[in-house]
Amino acid sequence: MSLLSTILSGGANKIMKSIGGIIDNVHTSDAERLAFAGKKDEIMLAVETMMHAERQEEEKSIQKTIKARMSIIVAELQQSSLFVKSARPMIIYVGLFIMLWSAIAPTFGAVVVAMPDMFWVSWTGVAGAYAVGRTAEKKGSASKTTQLMAGPTDKIDIGI
Repeated sequence: MSLLSTILSGGANKIMKSIGGIIDNVHTSDAERLAFAGKKDEIMLAVETMMHAERQEEEKSIQKTIKARMSIIVAELQQSSLFVKSARPMIIYVGLFIMLWSAIAPTFGAVVVAMPDMFWVSWTGVAGAYAVGRTAEKKGSASKTTQLMAGPTDKIDIGI
C-alpha cells in the first residue's frame, strides 16, 4: 500500500475530526457550522473514493504482473525440446561434471584434460549470473537492475 493511502486511511479521519473540533471551538454561527459539516462529509467521501480507486488500480497492476509471470512459465513448460527447457542448467551441469571428473579421475588412473583458465573464468561468470538471475526471478525482484536485464514487467500485455 502506498504512503498516500496509509496516510489517508488512518490519518484522514483523525485529521478531519481534529479540524472539525478546532472549528467547532471557534465561534461560528449555526449556518456556518452546518455548511462546514456538509463540506466535511463531501471531503470524506472524496477521500474514500480516491482510496478505493487507488486500491483497484493496485489490484489491476498485481493481476497484470501475475498473468505475465504465468504466461512465461506456461511458455517455458510448453517447449517441445528438452534442450531448450534445460539449456541454462545444462551449462552449469557440464561445468560441475568437469570439476568433479578433474578431482576424481586421477584416483582411477583416467586421463584428465586440463581446461584452460579462460574456460573456468567464463564458466564462473555464467554460473554466477545464472544463480543471481534465477534467485531474483524466484523472489520476484523488480529492481532497476533486473528491469534493465529483463525489461519492465509493468509494460507486458499478454491478453489473458
